[in-house]
Amino acid sequence: SRGAAGEAAATSAPKAEGSEAPKAAEKPEADLEPVAPEAKGPGKPAGDGGAPPQEPEDEQKKAPKKDEPEGEQQKQKKAQKAKKPQKEFVKKEKPKLTKAERRALQEKQRAAKAALKGEQQQKGSEKKSEKTSSAALSRPRSGPQSEFDNEKKLQRHKRKSLVPRETQEKSVELFSHLPQFDNKTLPKSFQSLLSGGMHPEVVKLGQAYANLSISGGNARCLAMLAIFKLVIQDYNTPAGKSLTRDLTNHINVIIQFLIDCRPLAVTMGNAIRYFKTKIGSIDPSTPDMEAKKILIDTIDQYIQDKIIDASDMIADVASSKIREGDVILTYAFSSSILKTFKAAHERGSRFRVIVVDSRPHFEGRKMVSKLADIGISCTYAYITSLSYIMPQVTSVFIGAASALANGTVVSRVGAAAVAVTAKAFNIPVVVCCETYKFSHRVQLDAITHNELGDPDALAEVKGRPEITCLQNWNDLPNLRLLNLRYDALAEKFITMIATEVGMIPPSSVPVILREYNAFPF
Repeated sequence: SRGAAGEAAATSAPKAEGSEAPKAAEKPEADLEPVAPEAKGPGKPAGDGGAPPQEPEDEQKKAPKKDEPEGEQQKQKKAQKAKKPQKEFVKKEKPKLTKAERRALQEKQRAAKAALKGEQQQKGSEKKSEKTSSAALSRPRSGPQSEFDNEKKLQRHKRKSLVPRETQEKSVELFSHLPQFDNKTLPKSFQSLLSGGMHPEVVKLGQAYANLSISGGNARCLAMLAIFKLVIQDYNTPAGKSLTRDLTNHINVIIQFLIDCRPLAVTMGNAIRYFKTKIGSIDPSTPDMEAKKILIDTIDQYIQDKIIDASDMIADVASSKIREGDVILTYAFSSSILKTFKAAHERGSRFRVIVVDSRPHFEGRKMVSKLADIGISCTYAYITSLSYIMPQVTSVFIGAASALANGTVVSRVGAAAVAVTAKAFNIPVVVCCETYKFSHRVQLDAITHNELGDPDALAEVKGRPEITCLQNWNDLPNLRLLNLRYDALAEKFITMIATEVGMIPPSSVPVILREYNAFPF
């Protein structure tokens, strides 16, 4: 039986193992062991000596071959993809065009693009204009605005104003935000203010401001401080009220009237601010007579220190820049410039002055007459001949209404043309300005903040009554006259500023302002 079982195992092994069958047959019979018969039926494992269970053919195909490396599998995949048929792209040959045909085609394409772009821009502009027009009416103007653009401030000024003003229909659009000149309602209101209890000297001062009989920063400030002294002397504190509060309210009414007659100069604003600070510092328990004496002495000290002594020191500093044989050009009239020329002449320097003047005020005539009385050789010329005169000039001296924190200097209208022309000829420009004219305001042009004069003054030519072409300018609907009072001189056109603290560049103006804030007056 054992031998029969060995033969059965030897015959079944080649069927199951294939190539291993001959090796098993070569073994001797003694070494052969009995093999248990394979269990039939699903799910039963084979015995220890039987063949392993065979996996389905589909799983064998899916399972990766462990013997082969991954690199060979990737190569086989790439080879299979490479065997796939690829689409062939046939390049269409363009028709050959001549040079003239190509040029015509390009022109046609350009014209089509330009037409399309024009249509798109037109549609976009129409939509944008519709949006902006509707938004402009419903939304306030954004961006930097001047004090005259604030409706609340304008309404407040109108309520405080003692003189009702009429709206000007023929105002220049670019300067319509500025207070318009009005010579109709102002003269009518003087009599009503006198009857209402206004000090008569105050009314006279307002008339002098309005008709320009008093002009210039120093002259206007001196006249205002002199009126303040008269008002303080005549002032009596009402029963049950303190001098500090009631006098401040009384002064505010006077200041508002002066503003209605003509906008305040920077010199006047600084003096008012200092004067009000002094009123507020007085002890309420101080007797009225003593308090009034303190205020009057304060005004006298301010005039002496800030105006008179400062002008004298400026004359000494600026006159040192005038040399023998110089030809100096100046514009219009300035009290500081006049003192400078007088100090240089008294020191023995021989020089010549060219006074440039312009319409409508002709302030240079006053300067020429003063210089002639002193004995200084001078020449009088209009601003239209400025470029012809400038080549013979050695230096330019200009007065100032104020010096701003960004180095801009505000002076009479026409001074900017003189400074720009001098810069073009490489001629130094010296500005004479007291430090009490310095302002914290910043200004880049003469549009945002300026003062408008009488437009009728431009229609009349003094000494030429036969020129009447502009007398009826109000009847011409498309004609408007602009009479500005001030010019803005940029920092780059100014060489030095002569002050009572010495010669300083325009960039040092904020430094002086900072020092004065630390040690006020």
